[in-house]
Amino acid sequence: MQLPETPTSLRGLDLMKRLVAYQSGQATWYENGREVGPREQAACQQLNANLTNLVEKCLHPLMDRVTAREMQGFTMHDRYHGLKVAHLMWHALLPARRVTLSPVEIALLVTSAHLHDLGMGLSDRERSERLSPSSSLWDTVDPDSEYAKALSQLTDLAQSGTAGGAITHEALYQVQQAQEALLCLDCRERHATRARYRQILDTLGEFHKEDPIRISDPLTALSFDGDSFEDKLIEICVSHNEDAHVLTDPDPTNIEQFRFPTQYPVGCCVADTRMVAAALRLADILDFDRERTPAVLFHYILPQSDDPRENMSVREWSKHLAISNWQIESERIVFRGRSPSAFIHHVIIEFCHTIEDEIRRTKSTYLDEEWPFTIRPSVVPAIEASGYRYMPYRFSLDEQRVYDLLMGKNIYRNKLDAVRELIQNAVDACKLRDNLMQSYDGTVTPSKVGRIKIIYEEPKKEGQAPRLSVIDKGAGMDRYIIENFFLKVGRSYYKSSEFLRTRSFLRKKGFDFAPIAEFGIGVMAVFMLGDRIEVETAPWSPSRKDSYLRRLWIDGVGRLIEVRETDNSELPRFYGTRVTVQLTSRKASAPGWEEVKVYIENICKNLDFSLTLEHVTAEGCETFEVEPEGLNVPVPPHLASTAIKIPVDDPNLGLKGEIVFYRAPESSRAQAAMASETPMELMDRPIEPRAYGQSGTLLRGGFAVGTIPGLPSFILAPKADGRVEVSRSVQNARSLPITDLARSRLSEQNEIQASIFKTWLTELLAHLDEIERRPIGDPTVSRELFRSARWLQELWSAHDLFRLALTGWPFRFKDPTKTGKLFDNWEKGEGSSLWAGDSYGRSLTTVVFDMILPKITSIVVGENANYFVRPPKTGWQEALRNWHSFVSEGLSWPIFADYTRPNENYLYDSYSDSNFLNKRFETIFDGFPLPEIESIPALLGKLTSARGTDRRAQFSQAEIGVLMRLLDAGGHLIVRRFGETYTVRELVKGKASLANTAVTS
Repeated sequence: MQLPETPTSLRGLDLMKRLVAYQSGQATWYENGREVGPREQAACQQLNANLTNLVEKCLHPLMDRVTAREMQGFTMHDRYHGLKVAHLMWHALLPARRVTLSPVEIALLVTSAHLHDLGMGLSDRERSERLSPSSSLWDTVDPDSEYAKALSQLTDLAQSGTAGGAITHEALYQVQQAQEALLCLDCRERHATRARYRQILDTLGEFHKEDPIRISDPLTALSFDGDSFEDKLIEICVSHNEDAHVLTDPDPTNIEQFRFPTQYPVGCCVADTRMVAAALRLADILDFDRERTPAVLFHYILPQSDDPRENMSVREWSKHLAISNWQIESERIVFRGRSPSAFIHHVIIEFCHTIEDEIRRTKSTYLDEEWPFTIRPSVVPAIEASGYRYMPYRFSLDEQRVYDLLMGKNIYRNKLDAVRELIQNAVDACKLRDNLMQSYDGTVTPSKVGRIKIIYEEPKKEGQAPRLSVIDKGAGMDRYIIENFFLKVGRSYYKSSEFLRTRSFLRKKGFDFAPIAEFGIGVMAVFMLGDRIEVETAPWSPSRKDSYLRRLWIDGVGRLIEVRETDNSELPRFYGTRVTVQLTSRKASAPGWEEVKVYIENICKNLDFSLTLEHVTAEGCETFEVEPEGLNVPVPPHLASTAIKIPVDDPNLGLKGEIVFYRAPESSRAQAAMASETPMELMDRPIEPRAYGQSGTLLRGGFAVGTIPGLPSFILAPKADGRVEVSRSVQNARSLPITDLARSRLSEQNEIQASIFKTWLTELLAHLDEIERRPIGDPTVSRELFRSARWLQELWSAHDLFRLALTGWPFRFKDPTKTGKLFDNWEKGEGSSLWAGDSYGRSLTTVVFDMILPKITSIVVGENANYFVRPPKTGWQEALRNWHSFVSEGLSWPIFADYTRPNENYLYDSYSDSNFLNKRFETIFDGFPLPEIESIPALLGKLTSARGTDRRAQFSQAEIGVLMRLLDAGGHLIVRRFGETYTVRELVKGKASLANTAVTS
């Protein structure tokens, strides 16, 4: 059947013509042929007049506004879309069903066709509210803050006014486009809500009050024979953005009735509301042709790029432009058209698969004999290729190889990481259930004990494998979750639009949580432990009228999964999830109980729930509890007086916790005293295992994900320790930062590293007087963090930083007590130069001296690349106190420095890759560009290293050019390496190579 052209007015719709026939008595909707009586005709006439007024005077103008704003870059959602959907509803129905459409069914079909997308239009006030930082928009369409950051950068550029007029104008345009795209995505997600439709109908009511003669009352218009169908219309419109299973859901206000009854009484007739809801979802997705995409808009309104791979709008418009016509045949739907692009051709084919899937899902809610539509789940794209040959080549995956990657140590370093994945899933499920429970009843306080259990069962017979089970009393899974997420590798429920809507709802109720799960591959890791897995699950709250208890037996990846269902009516009813795996690894022996127990204790540090561990043996069951440890760092008693506890609280990054430093001299004495009191026979054992941590523990969702970035490293004192949690609050609800696939570390740690660095350095500088009295030592720090910390110069002077560095300087000497007089003389500008470190040092003292001292003194290079600083200029302390640009200026020592005995005749001392050339030979490099001069120490260091290992050094063409110029200018000069000396010419000859060709001179 070739579809006729869509009418251009409401009166031209076959649905409305049928209603006119009822009001004139020319047709009847009664199956027995009974004529329509006078009162019924009058009711139909009134319904026709009210519908026409409502749609043409109110809905059509509002629908045109949708395309004019947020949806302008996508397919049309204007009045013609409404007319087309209503047109398709009629032609999708079986002919026999068309003639029995009741007046209310016609009214519901017509109004839902026009109302269902109306929520996509926004007023100026609504646009402003949705784009505000506190809006739930960012949770639903931007949980990882990617769009927010990009939009902020564009806005800053547009408002700076320093980038030039054209660039600023372009930035403003991009800001506007980005805002429209965000609002479009947001509208697609949230337009189909009861509250949104109620708001629209209330607005129409206000229009009626302002102009009661021209605009009819929506409450009256959405009534038949004095009976309103407004609430059911809203339910039908809401359902079009939900999964097809809702067509058979129970009424949430009365579970004994269906949400969409097939005999819904309105006035003197009934309506099959399930049919109407099904017709809306089918007709909406079938509106896929040229009529929805005027070519003039495609060419003149779209954003600048016309490459469909770069612009989603172009992709959508092109997809619809390519369809010329389509028809419904007895067993299939055929879309016909031409496409100028293989990419668009492929998009059309993919969308046809989407239509097929929607028809199949909708049809699954009906018995075959009940199906009231002519369409079948077979959609054929007949697209003629213009200027290309469509070959649907695409990369395919070797499933077994992918499974092997996900199940092996290519991703997970430890097979027990699978246990962590299961516990993480359990934690998320329990948190989801608790949040939903409290959102419904704020007086409920869910228990944190006994919710998650890990059972290790020893084999009962020789030759059998032990069994490991992780059990939670969380949200559980129904069939929909199992099929669409649990069994879909790489598809996480917590990244789905369904969960984002749930999360937005929770936030409005004052509840929220950031799920730990993100990749959707965790269940695959379980196969590292064994090939046979049993899953038992039932939903805590059957939101989809599905409370079945399901057991899945998974006998290896890629094999069929056996599923058994029971009605779960036995008391106590099971809810939650239990995953059991037989511990038979293909690559190694099964992990033992102690190994599993220690792993869980080391990884599960601060969960929201206690963990119950059970060890089941032939002798009985032994139980252990793993409790949340909190974020306070345990300090050994003998070191308590030497500890500096520094709180961590960064709400912007969601960091919370504590870090601890130990004062170097005091902790050393405390350690020595402790050792002297310990019996000799125990000295070969650690006093307290892991007492000082491994540079602290970084937590994400309560699980350890590596060490804390940004901490200094102590040599003469116990390591810096810490407990820092990366979390999110309800006020700053974003997703947790992403980890690597193995969850062993955060994928991006730069911001956290900088925050931790700022936290401890701020604490030390804020208590500088105390640090001078009781030093912490001279830890190793990040030179890069210091060089990029502009906040330092805003809060402190260079002299403050110098004082802090000076507290660690004595610890660079064998006898720190003798350094006082040395510094006193140097401070007064008297005496000899002061030893300041070596060129490869990264201690706090060295890094700060390198930043600060070039302002007030110069450097002298001694033997083995040790360097010294001359006594400073007069008034140096005042100069440092007034210097607040020491980071932004980025001072450093000049590359040429005075060499002292016994190195005064050497061009370069390569000891530990020194950075300085002898100032005595500076004139030799006249005419050399500064970048070339700065590269010479590294080139000479590479040559001396090659000399020491008797191999050639590889250089680029540019580096070879620098070496050749160095040979011409100073080939006779001497370079020192660990007591041995060579001329530059001796080093270069036969040791420098380009493309495996030795350079000789």
